[in-house]
Amino acid sequence: RATDTLQHVFWPCDVSLLDREAIEPTRLHGPSQVTDLYLLALAARQGGRLVTFDRSIPLSAVPRAGEEHLVVLG
Repeated sequence: RATDTLQHVFWPCDVSLLDREAIEPTRLHGPSQVTDLYLLALAARQGGRLVTFDRSIPLSAVPRAGEEHLVVLG
C-alpha cells in the first residue's frame, strides 16, 4: 500500500475556503472549481504538487501557489 511507504505523509484538511490568503474568491467561477482550488491550496501550503489532467485550473486563484505546485499531464 502507498500509505505504508516512508515517503507517505498525511496532509490534514486545514485550508479554509473563506481564507483569502488560501483562495482568491473572485477567481472562483463555479462549484466545479471548488475541489480543484482547494487541493491546489492544500498542495501549496504543504509544499507539494497537485497533479491533474485539467488545464483549466487558474493558478492565480491560489495566492500561495506557484508553477511548482501545479503539474498538468497530457
